Amino acid sequence: MLALLIAAAAAQPPNLDQLKKAANGGDAEAQYNLAVIYDRGQGTPANKVEAIKWYLKSAGQGFVKAEYNLAIMYDEGDGVAENNAEAIKWYLKASNQGDTAAQFNLALMYDKGEGTAINKAEAIKWFGKAADGGDVSAMFNLGLMYDEGDGVPENNAEAIKWYRKAADKGFAKAQLNLGLMFDEGEGVQENNAEALKWYRKAADQGLAKAQFNLALMFEKGEGTATDRKAALSWYTKAAEQGDTSAQYNLALMYEEGDGTPKDVVTAYMWYSLAAQEGDEDAKAAMQALAKRVTTDQVKQADARAKAWRASHANPRPGF
Repeated sequence: MLALLIAAAAAQPPNLDQLKKAANGGDAEAQYNLAVIYDRGQGTPANKVEAIKWYLKSAGQGFVKAEYNLAIMYDEGDGVAENNAEAIKWYLKASNQGDTAAQFNLALMYDKGEGTAINKAEAIKWFGKAADGGDVSAMFNLGLMYDEGDGVPENNAEAIKWYRKAADKGFAKAQLNLGLMFDEGEGVQENNAEALKWYRKAADQGLAKAQFNLALMFEKGEGTATDRKAALSWYTKAAEQGDTSAQYNLALMYEEGDGTPKDVVTAYMWYSLAAQEGDEDAKAAMQALAKRVTTDQVKQADARAKAWRASHANPRPGF
C-alpha cells in the first residue's frame, strides 16, 4: 500500500496574503504551505493547478515535503495527468534526502516496475533504507522478499529479523508471517507457543488468516491446551470475514456438535457459503448433509446464507 498521507501544513496557517507574499519572495517553506492550502482547500477553494504550481516551486528548491507531495500527485494522477516517471523522479529526490515514506514508495515502484523496469536490487536497497528509518511497511516487505527469495537469495534468518522488527511495532501481517515461521520451523526451531502468541496478536487486529490459524491451534491443542470453544470463536471470526477454510471447519463443528450444540442448519449454511467460493470439500460435505436433513432445514440454511452474502457484500480490504 502506498504511503499516501500528504504532509500537512501548520494547523493554523498564516494569513493567506502574507503567505503568498513570502512564497512569491522565494521562501520554499511558504511555497510548500501555500501549495498544501490549495491542495486541501484550507480557507480557500481547493485548486490543484495552484497546488502543483507551488509544490513545483518549493520542490525545485529542494524542500523535501514538497518533493514527496509532488511525487504523490503524479503517482495518483491527482490534479495532474498520472505520470509514473515523474513520480519516480520526485520520490528519488525526496528519498535522497532521507524521507522514509518516499523511500518506501520508490521501492514499491522498482519492485512492481511502475514508471521503470522492474529492479529488485533497487527495491531491496530502498526498502532497506526506509526500514532503517523506521518504516514498518518497509520492514515487512523486506522480510517478505527474503522469505520468498524475491530478488535476493532466500534467507529465513533475514526474513525473521525483519518480520520481528515489524511485528514488534504491531504490523499484523508481519505477526502472522512470524507465527507461520515458528509454526513450521522455518529459519527457527519450531515453537508452537511462539506461533500461538504471534497468531493471537495478528488475530486480535482482525487478520482472518491469523484467526483461522489460531482456531486450528486451539482445536488441535498445539501450543496450548485443547479448547473447542475458543476454536469455534476464532473460526467464527475468520468465517465472518469470508475465509472459506474457516467456514468449512466451522460447519464441521456445528454438524458434529463439537464445542457447540449440534446445529445442522448453521452447518449447512457455512458449507454452502464456502462451496459457493469454490471449496470442493465444503461442496461435498454440503451434498452429503443435504441427504440427512429436511427440505425445510435446507430452505432455512439457504435463506440465512443469502442474508449473510447480502450483509457481507463489501468485505474488509486486505484481510
